[in-house]
Amino acid sequence: MRASLAKAWTPDHETLVLRAHGRLGRVTLPFELLDPESPIMERPEQASALLLAIRRVETGDYLFPKASPEVGELLRGLEVPYVPWEPARVGRVGELYRNIQGLQGREGFVLWLAEGDFLKPKTAWALGFPTLRWERARLLAGFLGAFLEDRLDDFTAAFAGEPEWQGELLRWEQKLLGLLDQAVALAREVRARSRKEAYAHLEDTLANHPHKGLLLRMAMAAYE
Repeated sequence: MRASLAKAWTPDHETLVLRAHGRLGRVTLPFELLDPESPIMERPEQASALLLAIRRVETGDYLFPKASPEVGELLRGLEVPYVPWEPARVGRVGELYRNIQGLQGREGFVLWLAEGDFLKPKTAWALGFPTLRWERARLLAGFLGAFLEDRLDDFTAAFAGEPEWQGELLRWEQKLLGLLDQAVALAREVRARSRKEAYAHLEDTLANHPHKGLLLRMAMAAYE
């Protein structure tokens, strides 16, 4: 989470927090932290800290981005991503759910009722996500086994009729080959050093890399 926050938090976020406390008094600003390196269901394009709302501590009232003029004033001139709240334009919760339940690749929506309650209707895709994740884990295990046994072409060919899974296999292969190339390049950089010096240099070089442990092991194996 610290690495994700370091990528997502900006001076504009700091300015927003100071403005909110200065103009509104005691408030809480909940943010949602997103990072493509740590996807939950949907994979965001870049790391970001999205403002969800601003809540007054004394009353518990919520002020929502786009729906509340006060929040619009606080965000003026700042590049802070936020969740845009807007009227649902439906009369009943059931109607809203029927409108969203078939969406693919979307977890759902948060609905704020006039009485102050929150509902989170989820799509059928999100409700089936645990099964999808289990299938992906099983596929990944088969992919890694095929890669190590040098039969990846045969394994991939078995999914010729399933373009979604075939695309997933291609992304994994490109990612793995990219890591291998990176590991070999790192090993070449330290080939003239002693093993202890090489390890220390690589550990320092990869300190902030999201795949530090894996790349370090691969680079040392290439070094050996």
